[in-house]
Amino acid sequence: MISFAYRFAAVTGLFVLTAATLTPARAQDRDDLNRGAVHVVWMNGAVSVRHGDDGPWVAAVLDAPLANGDHIATGAKAQADIQLDDANVFHAGSNSEIRLDRLESGHYRMAVIRGAVTCHVGGSSTADVEVGTPSVAVRPSKPGVYLIAVSRAGESEITVRAGDVEVVAPRGSEWVNAGQKMVARGPASDPQYKIGHAVPLWRRVAVVVANCVQIADMITSSLPAGGGATHNSSGATKTTAGPAKPAAPSAPARPTAPSPPPHDGNRGKG
Repeated sequence: MISFAYRFAAVTGLFVLTAATLTPARAQDRDDLNRGAVHVVWMNGAVSVRHGDDGPWVAAVLDAPLANGDHIATGAKAQADIQLDDANVFHAGSNSEIRLDRLESGHYRMAVIRGAVTCHVGGSSTADVEVGTPSVAVRPSKPGVYLIAVSRAGESEITVRAGDVEVVAPRGSEWVNAGQKMVARGPASDPQYKIGHAVPLWRRVAVVVANCVQIADMITSSLPAGGGATHNSSGATKTTAGPAKPAAPSAPARPTAPSPPPHDGNRGKG
């Protein structure tokens, strides 16, 4: 009888120990899965997600995996950063909406429905990325900082703050270089566009430096070592890793780019 009691106690203890060991491992597996998926890594203000074209809008959740067909929208004075991978972070400005069409490892397709999105592409990026607008498609494949905006009238603006980006239309493609801005309008089947200068060199350098600091802070804060969500007095929500980190600095004020002057030879059909 005593021998049976000892055996029962030993088996019970072994079962409890095994369960306690496996539970953290399964949780770690889920964390690893979420970490590799496209997700919102930082947000400030009212940010919503809709699954598919007909689903209800719900509040966005930090680090929750996003899927094909999801929409992300920001309210007035709201912002969100979407991390595709270690080298690609997209910043959605206020009153913006993005549709995620294809999210696969190394291959990302999305569309800017309204508002503005800044694409931060790191030097280690090997991803195939395409961002659609009502008139053209933008392929930010090279390292740089690219602002893609869609006005209420459906006009597309592609401003290159650093790097070079390819803009594609049915009849061909055009490269827009650092310091230039393309304005495109009309249907995607036959868009009209023009290219002009965007901002002075010294302003481009200042913006690039500020964006590099912001990207480094965002990626560091998304590391999984015991992190969680923190809230500051301004309403910003941010993931932190390990010891508490100061909130990410607000994005620098973006200068209003002047209307591009007439540029002979660069006006035509894409």
